[in-house]
Amino acid sequence: MLSRTKYMSKDEILKLRTYTEAMALRDLARGRSRFIRSWMIIDVLTSCGVRASECRFIKLKDLNLNRKEPMLRVVGKGHNGRGPKIRFVNIPTSLRKHLTEFVAWKKLAGDAMDESDYLFPSSKRGRPFSLNGIQKRFKSLAREAGLAGHHSCHSCRHSYAVYLYERTKNLRLIQRELGHSNVSTTTIYADVTAEQAAESVNGLW
Repeated sequence: MLSRTKYMSKDEILKLRTYTEAMALRDLARGRSRFIRSWMIIDVLTSCGVRASECRFIKLKDLNLNRKEPMLRVVGKGHNGRGPKIRFVNIPTSLRKHLTEFVAWKKLAGDAMDESDYLFPSSKRGRPFSLNGIQKRFKSLAREAGLAGHHSCHSCRHSYAVYLYERTKNLRLIQRELGHSNVSTTTIYADVTAEQAAESVNGLW
């Protein structure tokens, strides 16, 4: 059973997203970049369920922003002797729009824009943003947005899976989107929490 502390409530996700987007719009008006990049990272983490370690390695060539079937190519963890695990994650139209706008902004900001360049580059040319940097940025944003201190980047992944399962009841879909090798790993999202169980049985009749 997935502990309730491992994922965020819908209200917490909304607070995090709303706060970060507002700060990004402020930075955009002031000609700054920090929160513009942070908002893109948060949108990817909450809208796709990718790991922070996968997010940092996204390259421009991994973006398929086709209007009908927008997809994100993700290089997952694990090699199995056959190279890295590759999966394609469906992205919502709102994220497609945001990514399109972000790529256009990157061009204006002077970022390297070859297909092999990273979506989130570090200050060291040719290198991706560090994992520690993403984790620290998330913690800072979560604190400023008023979220509980125990949440981490991985809370975004768990939250994505919990609420996608709540909507679809499709474990195979969750397995594919998260890149789990075995569906048994995915079943934790089908197990209700103790709080949900109490709410379900109360007032049944």
